[in-house]
Amino acid sequence: MNKRYTPQIMTGLFKLLMNIIKNAIQFKEDGLIFLRGTLENGETIIEEEEIGIGIAAEEVQHIL
Repeated sequence: MNKRYTPQIMTGLFKLLMNIIKNAIQFKEDGLIFLRGTLENGETIIEEEEIGIGIAAEEVQHIL
């Protein structure tokens, strides 16, 4: 673990990722969900991708 990441930062990151996953599953009846993490030029990059019918426009406001 990089020394710059305190336990509080790691806990916050874990909560954020769990919320992203929870929301993706909640609005997904079928399809696939991909979550990727990479390190580029010293920065952590987290990407989420969904394949399926998607979220209705009126539901998007409830996610974030």
